[in-house]
Amino acid sequence: MLLVREIVERSDRPQSRGRLRTISTKCELDLKEGAAAQPFRYVFSSASHMSIKIIVGIFVLMFCLSAQTEACALPRITKPIKESQVKQEALVTLSQANRFCNNLVGEATRSPVYDAYNVASKNVATIKVGDLQWLKNNGTAAGKLYAGYLLLRKDPAAGQEAFVEFLADNRTLEYQSGCEVLQATVSGIARNVLRTGRFLDFYDGIAHGVITNNPMYVQYLTGAKLFADAGPGESGVRPEYLVFAAAKQNLKEVKTEDLSRLLIKASPAGKLYAATLASLKTGNRTSFDALLQDKSKVTFISGCKGFETTVGEVAKQLKETGSFMSFSLKA
Repeated sequence: MLLVREIVERSDRPQSRGRLRTISTKCELDLKEGAAAQPFRYVFSSASHMSIKIIVGIFVLMFCLSAQTEACALPRITKPIKESQVKQEALVTLSQANRFCNNLVGEATRSPVYDAYNVASKNVATIKVGDLQWLKNNGTAAGKLYAGYLLLRKDPAAGQEAFVEFLADNRTLEYQSGCEVLQATVSGIARNVLRTGRFLDFYDGIAHGVITNNPMYVQYLTGAKLFADAGPGESGVRPEYLVFAAAKQNLKEVKTEDLSRLLIKASPAGKLYAATLASLKTGNRTSFDALLQDKSKVTFISGCKGFETTVGEVAKQLKETGSFMSFSLKA
């Protein structure tokens, strides 16, 4: 009788992993009584059985290798990036900006930071105000400025308030346009933006329109709650004074008709600031005349100390002496 034994195992060694290896094949012919007449029948049958097993094994091996090869040949399928993720990445890029940049840096090389700003500005309608406030509060000096511009687009009032806040930030930073790099301060850039809506050649048409159509000194001084001097309190110089000081430094840009409206419609503190700006612009003190009989209450703040008085009393001293306590027309 023909005995066919085949031992096949899968090698786990790295150099032969996944391949089938035949360990041994042993054929023995055992002629016994009554079997001699059909030796070839048994040999043929057993050999066929062994061949089928080998063929099947080879087929399976080739199929697996083919499938693996095809899988490697397929291009990697990347999940489409969501629009929200693109916007979020743009804000993160801006939060880490080490320079305040225009659209070009170097020899006609686009600024990746400005590109991130461009993405955010084009999608600002779908960006939450809270995300822009996060950028303003957590970004670098340059990142804060980008946040202010984006807020001007998203919420003009919030954007203007952000730049008023920046007036107290005297940190230095670099501004780059093309190959030129300039030293600037956050407060200096903020003053320019509040005055004209732009800084040098960094121009945002919408932000420019917001500022020029509704000057910050008009909006902010209309509702000024306190009449303050330059003395810093616990949280720094009062924003009312910062806006006044920014307008004072750019008197040529301050419109007389705006000051006339403020003298009529503004809060008590706003009227005093408007009269002061008008006096500085015209070179005389007649602007205080309209306030001399005003009995409205106003709180004067210098540093951390303050007290209540009347608009008429403050106007009288400013007209006669050019100062009220530590607030001076000359300062």
